Amino acid sequence: YFGQFAVDPARQRSGLGSELIALAESRAAADGKRELACDTAAPADRLIHFYETRGYRVVGRHQWPGKTYESVVLSKHLAPG
Repeated sequence: YFGQFAVDPARQRSGLGSELIALAESRAAADGKRELACDTAAPADRLIHFYETRGYRVVGRHQWPGKTYESVVLSKHLAPG
């Protein structure tokens, strides 16, 4: 699982986010992990699309305590490292 992923708005659309996710995936695979997951707010269509275009799929929804919105849980199968 990775969380609290963000790129400064001034650096968005530069490929930095994709590079950071690729690094997290690479490290997880090298550590023997077979799946990597994250979550984001259900109304965040742009973020959900960002993850889906990188091979993540929606695997569930969750209402975290203290949050006023539902979250979408996404996961991606990793190639062996």
